[in-house]
Amino acid sequence: MTVTVVWAREPIPTSGPSVFLAGPTPRLGGDVESWRPAAVEALAEQWTGPEILTVLTPESRGGKRAAHYDDQVGWETAARQAATAVLFWIPRDLAALPGFTTNVEFGLDIGTGRAVLGCPPGCPNPERNRYLIYVARRHGAPVCETLPDTVAAALALVRAQPARDDSEPEPESIRYTADVVAMTPSGDVLLIERGWPPHEGSWALPGGHVDQGETSRAAAARELAEETGVRVPAADLREIGVFDRPDRDPRGRYVTTAYLAIVPAGTPFAAGDDARTARWWPASNLPPLAFDHAEILDRITTDPEFPAAADMLMVDLSGERGGPLPDGIA
Repeated sequence: MTVTVVWAREPIPTSGPSVFLAGPTPRLGGDVESWRPAAVEALAEQWTGPEILTVLTPESRGGKRAAHYDDQVGWETAARQAATAVLFWIPRDLAALPGFTTNVEFGLDIGTGRAVLGCPPGCPNPERNRYLIYVARRHGAPVCETLPDTVAAALALVRAQPARDDSEPEPESIRYTADVVAMTPSGDVLLIERGWPPHEGSWALPGGHVDQGETSRAAAARELAEETGVRVPAADLREIGVFDRPDRDPRGRYVTTAYLAIVPAGTPFAAGDDARTARWWPASNLPPLAFDHAEILDRITTDPEFPAAADMLMVDLSGERGGPLPDGIA
């Protein structure tokens, strides 16, 4: 095998030659097929180097799109930065392959000396590529009219690149998330079944990315509402701790802050957003959990700073402030 394909959001190799396939991606369910399989085939035919060539594609394995837009953009940015060469193939078609995001990526990458540009003159809207062609030539980047020629230009860049010094690793990109343990006084835990990779089909705590300008506490309350329908005031969440083990997430470095919400038994829920389903699980009979979520639950039961669930304050679910648990609730 002369080439290997790494799909969107899969681990990016840190060594060896690689080419990122940049350009417009067909819409799901459309009539236009992707150009990338032909590019991979051409790369495999033309690559003669002693090492396996990694082809980085922003398309998803099996056609499954990212659950979170930030995951996709973050992966594409990191993959383009890691690539030995970035192959831009832009068969511009404003109706089916507009390539507006591609324009931005081209502007970011053309000054790196690692970009090549391919623009077929017979595409539906070749006039919309004129500015990119002008900029590429001003930067001395190769400009080609066929996909095989564009592949050849990209591989010429790969062969011309000096070996990388991996003794000093690239700065690590860290993403920030928030997770929630919603628990009844008797210890039942509300879990979601994940409907997206990684750990698709596994049970997990509700949670997700902290948005720009948002606190982790606010993100925790928002994600709990989006994925389970359980709405709690952010102020009523109790911080469990920060979990930052480097290998806790197969997508890369993710640091999460976990929060606890004690809610009344029988609190209704409705799975939504990224959750396939949700259900209450007894703490004594939990299923295997994704990521390090079992460790988060263990923190509650083993940390002496956390009293028993029945002794904690309930969150506010009715418009009143949370208070001690009423007698008889378990």
